[in-house]
Amino acid sequence: MPIDWRVRMADSDAPEPPSQIGPPGFPIDSETNPDWVVGWGQVAAAQAAAIDYAIDLLRTAAEEHDQAWAWVLIGLQGVPLGEHGWVGWGRSQLFTEELQTAVIIQPQTAMPIGFRRFELTQLPDLAATTAHLLGLEWSTQVWGQSQMDQPSDDVSTDWPS
Repeated sequence: MPIDWRVRMADSDAPEPPSQIGPPGFPIDSETNPDWVVGWGQVAAAQAAAIDYAIDLLRTAAEEHDQAWAWVLIGLQGVPLGEHGWVGWGRSQLFTEELQTAVIIQPQTAMPIGFRRFELTQLPDLAATTAHLLGLEWSTQVWGQSQMDQPSDDVSTDWPS
């Protein structure tokens, strides 16, 4: 994330946010500088702003063409921001707060706009379901099952009015 995007998220009297490129990984204790923790929150905010900007560019590009586009953006991992004593990765935790990227799907044709599964769904199932929705081939050698292949009464192909 460019440093100028990070600086935009900071107050004018705040120290400059971290400039390192890789993900953070440090404990929060009595020796931790609070400005460092806040700075990583500014980095996360800048990343969210960059994602919004990129999605807007993609949406604008899709609208400028008369073709029907189907696209998906998926973020499957978050970064702990320090609420439970650790910023970043590098330590297994039983609980953590994370900044997540939402799943965004713009269907090309009549695809289910929402459905609810009461079973546990694993990440390989999400990958298989996404591939199914986008009409991609899915290798049977890879573990994971499309949720679209499962019976459900809660599937709708109608957009809300």
